Amino acid sequence: MPTRAEVAAQLRAAVDAAVAEERAAAGARLGRPAPEVDVVVVEGRPLDALLQAATDAGLLVVGCRGHGEWRGLLLGSVALGAAMHAPCPVLVVHPAA
Repeated sequence: MPTRAEVAAQLRAAVDAAVAEERAAAGARLGRPAPEVDVVVVEGRPLDALLQAATDAGLLVVGCRGHGEWRGLLLGSVALGAAMHAPCPVLVVHPAA
């Protein structure tokens, strides 16, 4: 059984790789380097972590996976909680069709 530190390190490596891949793709589309992205791995409830991180933010961006035919109309519990309780404006991004 991996330790918490090992799981966190694995998650961090996977997220760093995904972010680097997306930044490279965005840079190729834009024809210039994509903006820097800060990756922070925290432990706890997602909504609590997002609200804490948004304390001094100008904008909180959250994803909404959505399920089923109502996916474009409904928000998940984390996106809804962020929209209701964040100390800043919230942008909810739905997946591409």
